[in-house]
Amino acid sequence: MKIVIVGAGKVGYSLAQRLIQDDHDVYVIDRSPERIQNLENTLDVSLVQGNGSDVQLLDEIGMSDVGMFIAVTDSDEVNMLSCAVAKITGVPTTIARVRDNSVAEHMDAEMRAKLGVDLFINLKWLQLKNYYKYLKLHLPLMLKTLVKVQCALWSLNLLRSSLC
Repeated sequence: MKIVIVGAGKVGYSLAQRLIQDDHDVYVIDRSPERIQNLENTLDVSLVQGNGSDVQLLDEIGMSDVGMFIAVTDSDEVNMLSCAVAKITGVPTTIARVRDNSVAEHMDAEMRAKLGVDLFINLKWLQLKNYYKYLKLHLPLMLKTLVKVQCALWSLNLLRSSLC
């Protein structure tokens, strides 16, 4: 499956590393030439220097066959915008890393759908290995509806547990 990762920091690097082990076609986008060079020397992935929300850049990558788009930069806003643009281009599943818990806690499924983000991930909620296990479970891209329902239930559980 073709998977695009925006952000080549520690999380993006680890995620790309695991996904290529499972024989996925991984593209990594990052603004930093240093981070791109670091990945170029260590991972067998397609690298693109630039902005993950740039429509022209995404068109050059070829978004028509992308199965999953994962934005894990250190900016919640960049991650959400990148996912929104990816969703507009037709990517079936988008995942945005957020650092601010209130972003994900205050959005219901309808609002997430309008924003174009299928799932918010906060690494404080989820250790990286559990993050990968969750992604691996959903990589076959079951029905879009099933994913949205599961995300809504997960968000409700997180919200309920944070209120306790």
